[in-house]
Amino acid sequence: MYFGHTGQQHHKNLKKDNSMSDRLINIDNLCTNPDNHTMHICELTKAGKTKEIEKLEVNPTFICGNCGRKANSDGALCAPGPFHI
Repeated sequence: MYFGHTGQQHHKNLKKDNSMSDRLINIDNLCTNPDNHTMHICELTKAGKTKEIEKLEVNPTFICGNCGRKANSDGALCAPGPFHI
């Protein structure tokens, strides 16, 4: 693959831009159900609601594609996917 001068210049810009990894994290961590975000495990954790979280983590069948937390309800995660033990 040939990048030429434009590719080399882009590479130099990436070195100067230390926020690149921060932007990638924000892009990757999208919530598929933002209307229910306050009930997701990530937000419940921030609020210190451990009892609610414990209930959601019993016999998990879903895993979050963003953070890897597991839950028994897809509505408790930002990016739920199937989880198999």
